[in-house]
Amino acid sequence: KVVFERNYGFYTYDSLQEVNDESIYDIASVTKVLATMQAMMFLLEQGLLDLDKKASYYLTELRGTNKEDMILRDILSHQAGLWPFIPYWRQTINDGKLDSTFYSGVPKAGFDLQVSNNLYASNTIKDSIWSWTINAKVREKVPRVPYDYTYSDMGYYILLRLIEKKLNQRMEDFLDQNFYKPLGMQTLGYLPLCRFPANTIIPTELDTYFRNGIVQGMVHDQGAAMIGGVAGHAGLFSNAHDVAKLLQMNLQGGKYGGLKYLDPEIIWKFSQQQYFSNRRGLGWDKPADYFNGPTSNFASLNTFGHTGFTGTAAWADPEFDLIFVFLSNRTFPYANNRKLIENNIRTRIQDLMYQSIWDFQKYNR
Repeated sequence: KVVFERNYGFYTYDSLQEVNDESIYDIASVTKVLATMQAMMFLLEQGLLDLDKKASYYLTELRGTNKEDMILRDILSHQAGLWPFIPYWRQTINDGKLDSTFYSGVPKAGFDLQVSNNLYASNTIKDSIWSWTINAKVREKVPRVPYDYTYSDMGYYILLRLIEKKLNQRMEDFLDQNFYKPLGMQTLGYLPLCRFPANTIIPTELDTYFRNGIVQGMVHDQGAAMIGGVAGHAGLFSNAHDVAKLLQMNLQGGKYGGLKYLDPEIIWKFSQQQYFSNRRGLGWDKPADYFNGPTSNFASLNTFGHTGFTGTAAWADPEFDLIFVFLSNRTFPYANNRKLIENNIRTRIQDLMYQSIWDFQKYNR
């Protein structure tokens, strides 16, 4: 049952177009759990993965590199020692200009990956980014001491490569065929401009440093944009209803509408904290045991979900049978707008949800 669904504000500060139930948002890192983790859980259920094996067991190109010994469980829980973030787009700029080796202003042979309205990346850029990922630096640590928790997007370049190798299929096609379409989702998916007009999609930034224009309908994350908009860490777009629907399937132990999508035991394993000193599950984020964590302090410890850089949040709490989805474009016009984060808007709204449950119980005795 949808208890509360509201829309506030406009697409941009000119207040010309109001947001509504059908407005489609770039959900940023929520992609990690609503795309990559759904595929990973499927592969594990099918016996095609062992989370305690090294990533290099499945991806031989990692052997002999500084990532050779990284275990999948550690990658998924952000404590494999991967560097937090590498701005790949900066490696494609020479003398302040986009390198023509990587980009073209118009689509042409060999430049099919659309990055923005007037920018197309070379088809070979995927190989370049994979090479940069393989050779990227890792965090330093004391010898014979495990890495601690440090959030990183880098592991999701590795996971996407692994998933598509094991599936022998592009991840977005697999997810669309096995999860999104069977679940009846109208909006959730990659590459929304292939399915919807631009005026139904919320803009995310006025980019003045890379794409030089308004980013609307194409993924905000630069690394994901460079490889064509489909990545393990970003790229999904959706309205709030479809995000809630996929969370509901996970909350219900992999069942929805009389169909089984995943095994409940697999979902439980992924949604549980993996290490004592690290709040994360496998891919899924979890509540923190300190003030100003990612969720309301009222959320149960079994809660699982994720937040996104563009100002999004999606949380499922099994103990309360409760789902909270918050979508915004806090990065528009500029990503340095931190009011949503500094004022804890998402968690304060989530607080009110729990308080309303207790108030209802109090006054309906």
